[in-house]
Amino acid sequence: MNTRYPTGSLGDIADINPQQSSKKWRGRSIHYIDISSVGTGKFLSEPEKMLYDEAPSRARRVVKEGDILISTVRPNRKSIIRLESVSENTLVSTGFAVIRPKIPSDSHYIFSVCISEDFTKKLSKLMNGAAYPSVSVEDILDVEIPIPELNIRRRIAKIAENMDYYISLLRQRATLIEGRISGIYQSLFVRFEPVKCNLIGEKSIYVGKKNAELFPSSFVDSEIGEIPTGWQVTKIGEIASERKENIDVNEMKPEMVYIGLEHMPRNSMSITDWGCAVELASGKRKFSTGEILFGKLRPNLHKVGFCPINGICSTDIIVINSIDENDRNLLLCIVSSGKFVKEMTSLSSGTRMPRVKWDDIKDYKIAIPDKQLRAYFQQKTDPYVELLQSNIFELMHIEEMRKTMLHRLLIGKLTLSAN
Repeated sequence: MNTRYPTGSLGDIADINPQQSSKKWRGRSIHYIDISSVGTGKFLSEPEKMLYDEAPSRARRVVKEGDILISTVRPNRKSIIRLESVSENTLVSTGFAVIRPKIPSDSHYIFSVCISEDFTKKLSKLMNGAAYPSVSVEDILDVEIPIPELNIRRRIAKIAENMDYYISLLRQRATLIEGRISGIYQSLFVRFEPVKCNLIGEKSIYVGKKNAELFPSSFVDSEIGEIPTGWQVTKIGEIASERKENIDVNEMKPEMVYIGLEHMPRNSMSITDWGCAVELASGKRKFSTGEILFGKLRPNLHKVGFCPINGICSTDIIVINSIDENDRNLLLCIVSSGKFVKEMTSLSSGTRMPRVKWDDIKDYKIAIPDKQLRAYFQQKTDPYVELLQSNIFELMHIEEMRKTMLHRLLIGKLTLSAN
């Protein structure tokens, strides 16, 4: 990193792994953060609550607000996050290096340095090991970084903090939009509230008087339980197909969007992260905007989302497409539901690397109404899906702007006065 600022080592302004748990923690309820739950600057899943006595042996590093976590294994994957808030009794895996600023106000500055491409490249060059390439704590502490005077570090940190706040708002908005889509689906296709309202002559909060006529006013028994009269029990394979369009590594263009399991968040329809095909060494699968990606490896991780862009993905991901365009949003809601993921998890095979097959997915039984009602659901949820997609691109744009701006600040191309 060429910089106009003085340089030093990370260890000059930060400590590493300052606190460890001890026998005194026995009997406590803890929140545990594992490497698999951390992406680049964000959580892929929430910290897991468990008893300390039942936690993995690697749950040992004590953290607090403002700490930065860096995965020491495959640091090129950039599993790194700054802890904005920390629940009491939170521990993280020993696979993380816990970076704690010596001056609390340096937290955002150090995170900006550690998440930079330059810092990642330096760590990548220091990796040792074939199966699990990793870096040592000493190597991380010794990495050379720009260290401007404190007032400039604070100004850079404030810029980073403001941009991170905006990014967090966009992520919160995505959660709210997904909740709205899921809420409509649960009401219409799981709890059958409009049918129950018709049955007792009340108005449904999700459908107006005119659209209430699309729903029956009675139920019948079926092989999957009570369903609305006139609805049919069928299989997902009747409304969806697997896309198995492979692409050879020699056909890939370096700029192609690539999504691996590491890019997919847990328990979220929104895929907001991806890489590019430039470093891939094996064939992949094609996908198109609007199709659904389902992580078949360890399906319990609940990695399911819709494609906001065309690209290619890992062969550990199943690409699902709706046969009828009007079933697209319904299909997304079904396969991203907790009930569906739980069922696929029970059907997965393999001990160390359990996988689910398309045959298991396509045979999953569902109850669906006629095409008119399915088209109504598509029309009702489309504005939310479109809003979710635009939110994804706004988030990606702001994250790219953050990376570019902070890079220029860190190398001194955008200058700040110390006052």
